[in-house]
Parts: sequence; C-alpha cells; structure tokens
Amino acid sequence: MAEEEEYVKVELKPRLRDLLRVRDELRDEVFAYNKLEGVLESNSGSEGDVQVPMESLVSIGNGVRVQAKVNDTSGCYVHVGIGFHVELKASEVLAVSQKRRALLARRVAMCEAEVQSTVLEIENALASAAQKHEEEQARAIDALALDGN
Repeated sequence: MAEEEEYVKVELKPRLRDLLRVRDELRDEVFAYNKLEGVLESNSGSEGDVQVPMESLVSIGNGVRVQAKVNDTSGCYVHVGIGFHVELKASEVLAVSQKRRALLARRVAMCEAEVQSTVLEIENALASAAQKHEEEQARAIDALALDGN
C-alpha cells in the first residue's frame, strides 16, 4: 500500500502540478492572442493596419508584465515561437496570430490529454492501494479469528 501512495506523492502529483501549470500558461497565451486580434481588428484602418494608440500589458522579462501605452502602432513585435519575436504590421500580425493560436490549441489539447491520463493513473494507484489495504485488513481479521480458535 505504501508503495502506491509514495508513487502518487513523489511522481504523479508533481507531474500533474507541472502539467496544469503548463496548460494554464498555454491558455493564457491563447487568451493574449485572442485579445491582440480583437484590439487589432477594432482599431484597424482602411489598409488593415492599426491607426490609433493602444494600451497593452508588456513583458519586461522573468514573467513580469507592465501596463504600457503604445503610441506608434504601425508595427508590433510578436512572439512566433522558441523565443523569437518579429516586427509585423497589424495585418500580418492577424495572420501569424491565427496560426499561432491553432498551434497553441493543439498543445493545450495534448496537455489536457496528459492531465487526464495522469489523473486516471492517480485514481488507479489509489484504488490499488485501497484494495491492498482492505485485503491486508481481511487477512489480519482472519488471522485473529484463527488464533482465537
């Protein structure tokens, strides 16, 4: 019984915690792209590029973000993967954003599948531990009954 509980505690719970953190980060990134698209679409001019200043949360590193007012909205730096950022016009940002959201959606789905698999593994390990515990109790009761005779 202790083996299964230790496996859950040492291996499975930390894995689940990490998967949930990654999934939440991916969902946050999808949300940010959705918000960016909404801002760009609502502020676009006749050429499809942003014409008015906008406010946004800007990363300053180490997961820290600050509210910033962007006056020059002719270009926008966009994260395109593996730490790379490129400057694009608003119309280009929309195309990149849609592709990036599709990629992120697939990664979220994969992460959620791993979460479900890990939860199932935890449930199975705990059920196995409970069953072994019940069997041990039954054997102990049988042993006491035999000793009493």
